[in-house]
Amino acid sequence: MDLIPDRRGRATASAAPLEGIEVNHACAPNVEAVERYSENDELEIAVCAIRRICAGEELFLDYTLVIDGDDAADYPCVCGTWE
Repeated sequence: MDLIPDRRGRATASAAPLEGIEVNHACAPNVEAVERYSENDELEIAVCAIRRICAGEELFLDYTLVIDGDDAADYPCVCGTWE
């Protein structure tokens, strides 16, 4: 996986394809998934750091999915973070 800084100095993970990259769930994540269009006008998902991540630190993404009509309280998380 390569970390590529964007124009604002934020690092974005880039790998094609994203084989072997693990991003686990936590309610207090250190990365977020962002939809964007590539230079070829193809929709892609970028995994972007939302705080400083140390070398070797595990990547965590908040998997919480909001579905119309559902209450998030009906699906309690057991990941162990308190946020």
